[in-house]
Amino acid sequence: MNDMTNLTDRGQPSAAKNLATSDNSRNCAEQNEAQVEPPAPTEPPKLPLAFTVITSIKPTRLTKIIGINATGGMRKETSAMLSEGHAKRVEAADLHKLKAQLDALTWAQAVTWGVTKADSVAVCTQADTEAQQAGAIARSRDNFKFRAAPGVMMLDHDGLPGGELSPLQFRDRLIAAAPALAGSPMLWRPSASAGCVSPDSGILSGLTRHRLYIPVVDATLIPEAGKALEALLWATPGAGWCDIGVAGQRLPRCLVDVSVWQPERLDFAGPSVLVDGVTRAGVDGVIYGNAAAQFNLRLLIDSATPSIKKQAQAGQKTARAAVAEKCETARRNWVSDKAPALAQRRGIKLAQATNVLERAAVHQVLMGDFELTCADGQVVTVAQLLDNPHRWHNARFADPLDPDADKRVAVARLLNGTRQDLFSHRHGGMRYELRRQSARVQLGRGMRVAVLYGPGKYFACRRCCGLGYASQKEGVGDRSSRQADKLRKRLGWEAGILNGDGGKPKGLHWATYQRLKAEHDRRVQISFQDIGRKFGFLHK
Repeated sequence: MNDMTNLTDRGQPSAAKNLATSDNSRNCAEQNEAQVEPPAPTEPPKLPLAFTVITSIKPTRLTKIIGINATGGMRKETSAMLSEGHAKRVEAADLHKLKAQLDALTWAQAVTWGVTKADSVAVCTQADTEAQQAGAIARSRDNFKFRAAPGVMMLDHDGLPGGELSPLQFRDRLIAAAPALAGSPMLWRPSASAGCVSPDSGILSGLTRHRLYIPVVDATLIPEAGKALEALLWATPGAGWCDIGVAGQRLPRCLVDVSVWQPERLDFAGPSVLVDGVTRAGVDGVIYGNAAAQFNLRLLIDSATPSIKKQAQAGQKTARAAVAEKCETARRNWVSDKAPALAQRRGIKLAQATNVLERAAVHQVLMGDFELTCADGQVVTVAQLLDNPHRWHNARFADPLDPDADKRVAVARLLNGTRQDLFSHRHGGMRYELRRQSARVQLGRGMRVAVLYGPGKYFACRRCCGLGYASQKEGVGDRSSRQADKLRKRLGWEAGILNGDGGKPKGLHWATYQRLKAEHDRRVQISFQDIGRKFGFLHK
């Protein structure tokens, strides 16, 4: 906050060049004036930046509520989930216009940085097929796209594990990892919960969570540029690390959130609802660089060379190894704490409950006895979801491993034509495979079987189930007919013994052909005789 105040006190224009250098040596007017470049040749007018403003109808609020808790600290109520609303395509000529449009957003509004085909369209949930038939669209990647035209790439910084960064420090660290961004124009804005002040002027949250908006020439390159930036950050010491989840998950983290570059993802850029006398200070946006310029993302993509990507892989491996022991300890504690209660509620043995929880924490696999919390607080098992997929498809749940107040953060995907799973948007997005509870099968000593069958309550081998191979149930005529068809296939003839002979195939020796044809005719004769006996044409 002091950096932002000092910037305003110096009276520098919002479009000052080279604002974030490693030593801030170019942050004075005299040096900027001494380094004036000759005017650039006239360029054709640039197309405006396009994005989408979402206005919610249900619920009436999208942003967070921020107030004071019982201990005098900051209380946050999460943003509501959009179920019905309206999408409108918006254009901004430059960063000044973009800043004005973001500042004008209301509590009921958010933005997506992808755009829809129509300039204005109703928005509904994926499960609301009736509204979609009436012309509304779901907020999915099929309906929101990064177009091959100017757009906005958003960078989101949620803090560091060992300290906090001011806006200028964040930009410095970013440019140090990705030098290609040094000349890019940027709009800085704080996160919606940053810069909060209590009624007695106490700081509830500092300006340590940041967003940077970069105008780009080609928005279709945003996902690829995001991967390049992620590699550059992991290749830079201190710009990537692993957090530890409550269930011992290793959660990769970077200087910026790498899960936000999706065209349909909501950016809750509107103002938070402030209650209990809470105010915000120093949250006015700042523009770096030329507000009318647009950055070529190809420069960022090309800077992530193969050697950089190799360094990034090594950095990720080092970060995972650094927390491996702590993750294992956290996982064991989580399982031992949750297993007894799960075993009691489900009526299963402690060993089975432990196995269910370990598979969830280690392999992201939720077995039939695993319990999920619905959006309405109801507790159901994975087996119940799989037994009734039409009811639970697209239903919302709390995060399976780390549930909190937001019980709509995970969605069940049961009828998408792919393997059934639960996708949680927490921690950058985690996919959990859904499986039925496995059964234990015990074989007697000396028994070796390849396949077990479950026609009833128990699993057993073929003999115990009284099952046989199809060929064991054939009669003489059926077997001869099947063997004749095999010979017809070898001879290249049309299948079916009632069809005529196809003649000798090219390349087959006459002796071989005559032998196969004679065997075929014999089999056909046996099959016809069996048919005649069955229908009374011939005496048995």
